[in-house]
Amino acid sequence: NRQVEGIVTAKITIDAGGRVTDIQFIQTHPAFERVVRSAVKGWQFRPYVVAGRAVAVYTVFRFVFKLG
Repeated sequence: NRQVEGIVTAKITIDAGGRVTDIQFIQTHPAFERVVRSAVKGWQFRPYVVAGRAVAVYTVFRFVFKLG
C-alpha cells in the first residue's frame, strides 16, 4: 500500500439550480482525482442570484490530502 500526500485544486462550475456541472483540475495529483470528482459531483449549492435571477457560477476549491 503506497502512502501518498498531495494537493488538488479544482475549478467547479455550479449551474443556476445549484448543481455541480463541471470539474476542471488546476493543480492535481492523479491518485486523488477520482475521489475528488466523486465527492464534488454529489455536492448541492444554494443558487447564486444576480439581479433577482439564479445564474451559473464557478468557484475554486483546494483539497489537501495529508497522512495523519
